[in-house]
Amino acid sequence: MEVLGENIVEESTTRFQSQHEHIDDETELCSYVLTSFPFILENIFRCLTAKRLNTCSRVCKVWHAAAKKVKHSRKAVVWNYFKEENDKNGVKNIVSDVKRFIKNLPVEPKFVLLFCSTNLFDEPVKVHQSNGRRSRAAKRERIDIVEYLNRQLPEACQLCAISADGVIGTSSNLKQTEEMEGVLAMSCVCFAEMNQVDITQMYLDSDQGNVLACYWNDTAKENEFDFSLIPRDRLLKMITFLCDEPFCSQELSFSLYKMYNHPLVVGGFVDNVVCPPAWKNNHTMDSPFLCCVGFGGENLQVASVILKDDVKNKDEVAKVIKTLKDVGLPEENSLAFMFACIGRGQNHYQEPDVESKIFHKYFPKTPLLGFFGNGEVGFQYPLNPVPSSDFDKAVVQNHFKTSQTHYMNTHPPKLYHAYTTVFSLMSFS
Repeated sequence: MEVLGENIVEESTTRFQSQHEHIDDETELCSYVLTSFPFILENIFRCLTAKRLNTCSRVCKVWHAAAKKVKHSRKAVVWNYFKEENDKNGVKNIVSDVKRFIKNLPVEPKFVLLFCSTNLFDEPVKVHQSNGRRSRAAKRERIDIVEYLNRQLPEACQLCAISADGVIGTSSNLKQTEEMEGVLAMSCVCFAEMNQVDITQMYLDSDQGNVLACYWNDTAKENEFDFSLIPRDRLLKMITFLCDEPFCSQELSFSLYKMYNHPLVVGGFVDNVVCPPAWKNNHTMDSPFLCCVGFGGENLQVASVILKDDVKNKDEVAKVIKTLKDVGLPEENSLAFMFACIGRGQNHYQEPDVESKIFHKYFPKTPLLGFFGNGEVGFQYPLNPVPSSDFDKAVVQNHFKTSQTHYMNTHPPKLYHAYTTVFSLMSFS
C-alpha cells in the first residue's frame, strides 16, 4: 500500500510539473499533494495533537474534512497519572508533566475527572500572573494543582476534582497500574464528546443535600427543589458519589437511586470536594460537600463488584474480580474506577498494588483510576433478580413491572460500606 501511494504521488507530481512548467516552487508542489491525496493528509494529521489538528482544520475544506475524519477515528477517553519521583522537585515535575499531558492531548476534552492526593493538593503551585510581558520581577501567584490543571484546559471543558489520602492510576499506554499511598500523586481521565454517551455533574451544599435526602421518604417533591439537579431525561446508568462529609445520611444516596430509576451509584468519602469556579464566583452559596457525576446514554453499559472486608488474600480478590469479568461487557473501549478504604492497600496485604494488579490481569485493556477514601459507596451491579415472593401478594401478575419498580424504590441495596473496595466498570459501545 505504501509503495502504491508513493507511485501515485510521484506520477501526479510529474504530471503537475509537466502541466505547470513555469512553477518550480516546492511549496506549490506540496500544496498540490496535500490537497489532492486525502490519505496522505490523514496520515500526517494522525500524528498531530488535538490543538494542532483544530488549527489545521481551518486551512481549507479539504483539510477540515480530513481533520474531522481523524478526530472521529480516535478514542474519546484519555487518561494518565502523575507522581513524585525520588528527588526534591516533586511538585515542579508533576506540574511540568501535567502541562505536557494537556498540551499533547489527542482529543479535545469536554469533561475531566481528577483524583488528587491531599498532600499534593495542599502544596502551592507558583505561576506567573498573566499581566503582559514577564520579567524577573514579575509577580507570582500561588494556586493549587487543580486550579493549575483547570487553566490548561479549554474554557468549555468541565472539571470535577477531589482530594483523598491516596490515588490509583493507570499509565496512558496501559502498561502500569499503581496504587499511590503517602506520595504526591494525581490521576485523571479526559472525556471527549461521544455519540450516545452523556456526562453531567452537579454539586450540592449541606442544606441542599438535606432537602434532597427527604425525597427518599416522599417528604420532599422534585418540584420543591430550588437548586439544579441532573435532568431526569439523561437515562443515567451510573452516578459517581463523591462526598467530603463523613456523616452524610444514606438517605441522600437512596434518593439518587430512586430519582434516577435505579442506576449504579458508586464512589466514596474523600478529604475535599474541590469547589468549582461557578461556586467561587457566588459568595451566597456554601462550599459544596457533594459532587455527583452522572454517566448515561444508550451506548453505555456498566457493572460493579465489591471486595468485602473479609477478602484478605490474592485468591479471594481474583475470585471477586472474575465475577466482574463474567458479566461480559465489551472491553475495547472501557474505563474502570476503584474506590478503596484507606485501611486496605499495602497495609492490608503487606504488599503494594495487590488489588489493582489483579484487576489489570483480568482487564488488560481497561484503564483503572480511583482513590483511597474514608468510606465506600456502591453495590454489586447488575443486581440479582428480585424474587417474586418478595413482592406484595396483592399485586396481580399483570402489574409485575410496577411491583418490581415499587420494590426497588422501597428496598434499595446497601450503599455505604467500610473496609471494602468497590470496582465499577464502564463500557462505551
